[in-house]
Amino acid sequence: MSQTAIPLEFEKYMQNQISVGKAPDMNEMIFAYIPDLDPSQPIDRSQGLPDMSLWVHQQNIDQVGKLGDNVLVYSVVVPASEEEFTFNAIYLRDKNVPNSCGIVVHKADETKENGMASTKSLAQQYDGAAQIAGITVDAATWQIDYQARLKGIEEDHRLACLDNYGHTSFVDGFDVIQQADPDKYKVTPGVVYVGGLRGVLSGEVLQTITTKPNGLYVDVVRQGTALSAWENIVTITASEIDLTDYVDGNGNQHYVAKLAGINADGSVVDWRVKGGLEGHVAEIDPHPQYPKASVAQFLPYDSERIYSVGEVCYTKDQATGELSYWQWYSNVESLAGKSPLLEVNRHIGWLDTTKPFYWIPYTGDQVGMPFYWLDTSAPEWAVLEINVDLPAVVYWRLARRYPALVSDDSINTGEIRAEFLRVLDLGRGINPAQGLNEFSDASVGEHSHRYPTGGVAGIGPYLHGTSWTGGYATTEPFNQGQENKPRSVARSMAIAI
Repeated sequence: MSQTAIPLEFEKYMQNQISVGKAPDMNEMIFAYIPDLDPSQPIDRSQGLPDMSLWVHQQNIDQVGKLGDNVLVYSVVVPASEEEFTFNAIYLRDKNVPNSCGIVVHKADETKENGMASTKSLAQQYDGAAQIAGITVDAATWQIDYQARLKGIEEDHRLACLDNYGHTSFVDGFDVIQQADPDKYKVTPGVVYVGGLRGVLSGEVLQTITTKPNGLYVDVVRQGTALSAWENIVTITASEIDLTDYVDGNGNQHYVAKLAGINADGSVVDWRVKGGLEGHVAEIDPHPQYPKASVAQFLPYDSERIYSVGEVCYTKDQATGELSYWQWYSNVESLAGKSPLLEVNRHIGWLDTTKPFYWIPYTGDQVGMPFYWLDTSAPEWAVLEINVDLPAVVYWRLARRYPALVSDDSINTGEIRAEFLRVLDLGRGINPAQGLNEFSDASVGEHSHRYPTGGVAGIGPYLHGTSWTGGYATTEPFNQGQENKPRSVARSMAIAI
């Protein structure tokens, strides 16, 4: 039990402060140890501070706030670095004014321990306290329950570990080994996360199990020690029935993980759920957020990987560092070990007319696109349009793009050499008779000529207004040829496959 009082000297101090236009200023807290103090007895209000020889600690006020209009709260946080001291009385005063003690508290002995911070708050109540002292800050804005805060921080850390490791994750150790005595089993030191708590078994544990079959479990609980240091306590427990998380009689939460099963013949079954780096490496898919190398595209060529139609890889020229991208072309085979660097696996060196080649330079989705080419040989990813029947099973992408051009298991893009190209009419009405890919022979459109009224050298009499209409032929003495044509430049025409 404790006693609290406001000394009479504070009333005089407050009157003096107000008379000179100042507010009361409780700016220091004093801790004292009073021998033979009985904290159950009322405090004599005529007393103020004890003799300085009884003071064990003094500290400036850290925070002050109001609780309503008539109560002020003064707080200090004694740091963990402060040496240990024992006290049974606390005082509040204005250190700049003698005889200004504002509150006295008598209490049971209490020790501030080494390495432990301590928060102390004193509440002073009198009419109009907040207005008189000029305090407008509510104490609720800065009063901190450090125990609740620290527990909250620890719980956040536990939940973070739970997110990362799951309920159970054996990082290393915790091997269970049957000893020469068949009823004894050694558990090796190790590290395990259970329920988000990191448990460390620092030494070997020898467990005696006479009843079989049985099971071994790891029990982890977080508890404080006599020195106020908290740690995770690890216990190895044997049980014939499954054990799960539980709360003990003192309200402590225990987290339990399966360690090993003991068969009827004494043999050991490993129940550990592996975690940490070892467990991470052992997982089939340790990084599900990333595409697997076995299915990801645009990776370096892998001779061990089985490639399927449409998949893309690249090779690097060792001399120049240039990358070349390749696409698996075959739609009937998925194979490994067919290097795109070997021409026999590509269009350029393929001889088999019964199935597609394996690789083609990757150019994107351009299959079936015709284009001019400044050479008489097409690039590897195309063929020239020279009226050749191509096996549809080999040039399957081109056949899929233009099924109307497939006939008798072959595809032919038609004859286009030495021809002028004309844009399809598509409903305009200028050349409606010529359909898609249809050939049209040369022709001269109907037209007329009018000669001037006068003589024409070598003809004789003048012609007067006479005109001729219809087709006609004439031979000129220059640029004579077999067809009518404009000026032109000849280039090859190819089509992407």
